[in-house]
Amino acid sequence: MNRSIISLLILTMSTPAFAAGGTYVSQSVNFILLAVILFVVAWKNVPTLLENRAQDIEYNIEKGQKDLEIAQTRHEEVMEQVQNLDQKVSEIMEQAENDISAMKSKTERQLVEEKERIAIGTKRSIQDELNRVKNELKNESAELAIKMATSILKEKITVDDQQKISNHFAKVVTQGEDHVQ
Repeated sequence: MNRSIISLLILTMSTPAFAAGGTYVSQSVNFILLAVILFVVAWKNVPTLLENRAQDIEYNIEKGQKDLEIAQTRHEEVMEQVQNLDQKVSEIMEQAENDISAMKSKTERQLVEEKERIAIGTKRSIQDELNRVKNELKNESAELAIKMATSILKEKITVDDQQKISNHFAKVVTQGEDHVQ
């Protein structure tokens, strides 16, 4: 109810109410009356509003400080991780270099072993092939020798020579039987 009265007073004393001939004094009174009414209305609400605002600001400051502490802690953790990151990177690089060295030496060792295995296999294959060729040459030369001996014998030995050889052979065989008995 008080508000209704105050609102009505404000309307009746305002500049539009005196627009038809209001004076400077009436306008001043209206202003003072308006200021008093606003002060009375504000007197009740402003302290509560200011107190609420102060509490909000205090809460926000506390929250900001907590957030700042959390952010600083997180920043320290991140910085520690960044410092550890350099160490981890150098450890990884060192491990990679060790792995590469191990792989190189293993590969070189395998290469040497493979070369030796190939050399041994090649020598064995060469020796086998050489023995095979020697045997073939022996067989061929024996065959050629027999063929040549046969052809020479056919050309050189006469029927008379054959008779002599047969008699000599028979004589040797019979003498051998006599010795055996």
